[in-house]
Amino acid sequence: MVTDFQDRLRQIREEQDQAQRQARAADAERELARASAVELRLERREQLEHVIDEYAQKFSGEVAGFVRTKSFFEGKYRIELHCDEVLFDAQGHLGKFFSRLTFLLEIRPDAESIQVHVKKTVTNGDRDSSSYAVDYGTADLSGFNRFVEEQFVEFAADFLKSSRGRTLKPVTTP
Repeated sequence: MVTDFQDRLRQIREEQDQAQRQARAADAERELARASAVELRLERREQLEHVIDEYAQKFSGEVAGFVRTKSFFEGKYRIELHCDEVLFDAQGHLGKFFSRLTFLLEIRPDAESIQVHVKKTVTNGDRDSSSYAVDYGTADLSGFNRFVEEQFVEFAADFLKSSRGRTLKPVTTP
């Protein structure tokens, strides 16, 4: 025979079980939303990376000696083209010089955007840096395409101008 006490215990247990099921369902829903947001950010970063890669490939086809690398730097995803050169200066001294074009992609969840920082160095000299923000929800990347193209064109102009007009001479091997 079931007593009133046992009924109350069952009711308490059922209420606890129901509350736990609801809490687990809410936790699972929050986790799914967070995972979807992370996935959206990573997909957007991949789209931006693809745009940069296309320009990098075209640039490398026209300007020899550059190597493309990808890594993380200070919490940002880095895509970099760099060229190391060993050159003689006007006095005949041997020196190592580098040029690089660096894109740092910074995911900014609070601003719902990816901030793209561009740093340029030509023959060991830093040039102006630039930034561009791309919202997660923006489907049109034409503005970003123009920005990336402009960065490559400016860098190429600086690099080619400095390589033609400099008093540095490449080291040649017999």
